Amino acid sequence: MKLKHLVSLLTSSILPILGGSALLAVPDPTYALPFISTYNFDNSSLGGTTDQLGIQTPTDVTVAGGLTSNFPDASVVRFNVFSVASTLDEYISFTVAPNTNFSINFSTVGFVAATNANGPGSIFLRSNQDSFASNIGGTLTLANLPAFTTNSFNISSLVNIIAPTEFRIYGTNASGSLPRALRFDQLTITGEVTPIPFEFEAGTGLILIGGYFVGKRYLKKRSNPKA
Repeated sequence: MKLKHLVSLLTSSILPILGGSALLAVPDPTYALPFISTYNFDNSSLGGTTDQLGIQTPTDVTVAGGLTSNFPDASVVRFNVFSVASTLDEYISFTVAPNTNFSINFSTVGFVAATNANGPGSIFLRSNQDSFASNIGGTLTLANLPAFTTNSFNISSLVNIIAPTEFRIYGTNASGSLPRALRFDQLTITGEVTPIPFEFEAGTGLILIGGYFVGKRYLKKRSNPKA
């Protein structure tokens, strides 16, 4: 009687609950959340902020190849000493990364910028997603000071990114004497961040459902050997 009672309990209550919970364990469709990571350069800071928990705080803006940075005022950064000859050794760098279990679909890198008379007349953007091999979003021509203009690179080709992405901005067509400078403000990176579902959950649900039917058949045979 005890065995029959146990069989009845398992087949009528516990195993169906496990099977049902397996279905519930499969997550509902997740929804992408728009994000914006921003470098305001306020208070002479090269640090950035972001507005979504799925995105890490972006790294500080850095320079390479002999470029320097300073602040002609408290909210605009100036990058100096671009070479007359274009070189991939000179760049402005920053990195955006998702948090664990999130992925990024990027949209744009936007900014307000101007160059002095001898500074780089055009700029382009690359990323570590292809080891900085190709331009993303074309080449942009900048206005000369004092006219600041709003510019953006289309980076929507970068999708399902789960690793840190380093972006590098390069300047070309500088000429004449120093400082050969470029001024930036309101540098923003936009896109969508999406939670990554646990990949094992759907499989676990199928295993438990299958286990329910196998277990039910086995316990039925144990309780009724002549069946």
